[in-house]
Amino acid sequence: MILTKESDVYSFGVLLFEALCSRPCIDNSYDDERQSLPILVKKRYQEQRLDTVVDDNLRQQIEQKCFDTFVTLAYECLENDQSRRPSMDVVVSTLKTALENQEVFEAKAREAKAKASPLLDFKEICPPGGSDLVILYTTSVKGIRKTSKDCSSVRSFLKSLKILYQERNISMHSEFRDELLQILGKSVAVPQLFIKGRYIGGAEEVFRLHENGKFRPLLAGIPNISEGPCKRCAGARSVVCGKCNGSNILKSAEGGRTKCTECNKNGLIKCPICF
Repeated sequence: MILTKESDVYSFGVLLFEALCSRPCIDNSYDDERQSLPILVKKRYQEQRLDTVVDDNLRQQIEQKCFDTFVTLAYECLENDQSRRPSMDVVVSTLKTALENQEVFEAKAREAKAKASPLLDFKEICPPGGSDLVILYTTSVKGIRKTSKDCSSVRSFLKSLKILYQERNISMHSEFRDELLQILGKSVAVPQLFIKGRYIGGAEEVFRLHENGKFRPLLAGIPNISEGPCKRCAGARSVVCGKCNGSNILKSAEGGRTKCTECNKNGLIKCPICF
């Protein structure tokens, strides 16, 4: 066998396909056409089915124009007629062009990723009606010092940012406690924060993001507070039940008493404007 520049080009074409298909030139685990990579890729190329042997993970990372250039070049290197194989100068020039196309593609991908919402990094868990809202689950019960402190801290932090957010107090309205349990699938301590249907986490996570300068970007598109607290509830998120006047007790015509079904045990209902 006489080695020539053309045979070197053929060998390089085989190498290109080995990289593209993530397999060796000869694979003795097969006893058909798949045993020889050059035979296999030439046949699949002619059948326009090369995608069946190309590494899927690698293919997804390659820009289409770069891929077409790479494949065409590798196939031409395997020409049976040596005179029809490209010179190594042409091979180098073509690969350089393919690389330039790939670099442009990757640069655009990085730019697109940078512009994408950072919320995509958080788990998609959406409280009812919360696809476009900032929702904070809290409690006003002060029995557990850390919980009370964390709720107060996150509440104050959100207010300092002057953005609109909806507070769902699980101690004032039991349906919010059940709601939080259902969407997370387990019982957790409050506060718990959600932004546009993405689960951010508790106080520790919120302030860690803030310290790293990563919290503010999560609020893109969230409107700012322009008119101050709600004129109906003054920011309390609850108002006195109009049916029982806050007593949580209803009197019947016969003089008996029953619990009001419209409000909680404190005689409060959710503010109809805030919710």
